[in-house]
Amino acid sequence: MNARFPRSRALLTALLLGLSQGAALAQPAVPLPTVRGPLPVSEASRPWLAASHTQTPVDLASLGWVEEEFLVSGSASVHDWAPGEGLLTVSANAPYGTRLLLRRPGDPARFNGTVVVELLNDARVYDWAFLWALSWQHFVDEGMVWVGISHTPQAIEALKRFDAERYAGLGMANPTPAEACGQPATTSPFEEGLQWDAISQTGALLKAGLPGGPLQGFAVQRLILTSHHGQAGTYANSLHPQARLTDGRRVYDGFLLESADATLRLRRCGSAPAAGDARQVVRNAGVPVIRIVPEGEALAASATRRADSDDPADPFRQLEIPAAPRMDRLYFEHLPAIADQLRAGQPASNGKWPYDYRCEPDIDLLDLPIKRFLVNGAFANLERWASEGTPPPRAERLQIADPGTESASFVRDEAGNVAGGIRHPYVTVPTARYSGNSPPRCATIANRQPFGWARLQQLYGSPDAYAARVAAAVEQLERERWITPRDAGRLLEALTAPGR
Repeated sequence: MNARFPRSRALLTALLLGLSQGAALAQPAVPLPTVRGPLPVSEASRPWLAASHTQTPVDLASLGWVEEEFLVSGSASVHDWAPGEGLLTVSANAPYGTRLLLRRPGDPARFNGTVVVELLNDARVYDWAFLWALSWQHFVDEGMVWVGISHTPQAIEALKRFDAERYAGLGMANPTPAEACGQPATTSPFEEGLQWDAISQTGALLKAGLPGGPLQGFAVQRLILTSHHGQAGTYANSLHPQARLTDGRRVYDGFLLESADATLRLRRCGSAPAAGDARQVVRNAGVPVIRIVPEGEALAASATRRADSDDPADPFRQLEIPAAPRMDRLYFEHLPAIADQLRAGQPASNGKWPYDYRCEPDIDLLDLPIKRFLVNGAFANLERWASEGTPPPRAERLQIADPGTESASFVRDEAGNVAGGIRHPYVTVPTARYSGNSPPRCATIANRQPFGWARLQQLYGSPDAYAARVAAAVEQLERERWITPRDAGRLLEALTAPGR
């Protein structure tokens, strides 16, 4: 807590703002930020992370889609976790400026009413769109809108290095720049805590449909907030409960948490809730939440598992995927172009192999298609849950011995793959042993150890028999609503294509 705020005053502030979990006090509507755009695009100036300038470019125009960029500015408060529960307000009404990268159908009639808002990842300092990399084909197929938010100071500063003129007005200046923290204690001109109010205000803007706004002419029915790291879950546990529109509706209608990361700190000089704190797990969001945990993260995440729920105040599903890595090859294929990375002042990373060391064992980046198809299915189920109240199916959890401890380990089936989780064809009709981790150097990357011909012959007898079992397994996944009908065809092709 900021030393300028005595404990009694801070607690009173929390009560007045009604920010504790489950607080029922009336809240002022989330203010709408100022928006400017779409920004012009030319040879000399274009958006960072433009779909045409990633390492695997996507030609949106050929799909009938449009990419636009908007600058958003407003005033935000800085919050911190209160002792026990709830939030404290540390400072108020600090200016911020950020940007939205928006991809949408060119024809509003093709829009299905759902906007996916992705909190862009800044693991490499600059903005990086993980969920877009996994699910862009699904978004296009379904007529959804995708919006990426630049939400951290370091990503915003990278934008300015990339194009100082285009992004000159952006920033998250620290309203308390003299405050020192960390080891050793340091100050900073930037405050990451401004992002949380900015996320609320951006959502309100997208739903408002203002003339000249980002989605003028689009009938927005649902906003889904998502992220690869823990930002979306942190927002769900902190600012989301009191973030309301002028008509009393929630800003966001669902959360897809594509990560096992726990709840984060809320400001630069704050701390995340401690291990064992109830706020480490998303609960009582009041809107549907789906958390996706790949095998590559499941051991670390086992301490924050929770039960599924159909309670209207706490709708929740956790999906655990055997064989799936934390870092899929698709993420790296959608890195910014190497020339753009250099302009942003960062070392160049090649999307085919982005590390400057060899893994042990020596492996290539694995693209396991089932991961993206199950994420697409989760988006489809989340839409249905939020709009119709139809709950998704429930999945068994991965089988872990001693979960939540340092000695946690997987229980494996007769093929050597992890038991439990969503039983997809890569593990129910296996042709390889998968591991979601490749320690010690490549712990976030999966590896595949193919079976030899003799074992395949023993398991299946003939290619036709294998293909029949695969087709039945894919059909079952589709029937149980784990994957969409379109992706069922794509998955069957991926599993039976030569050289798979």
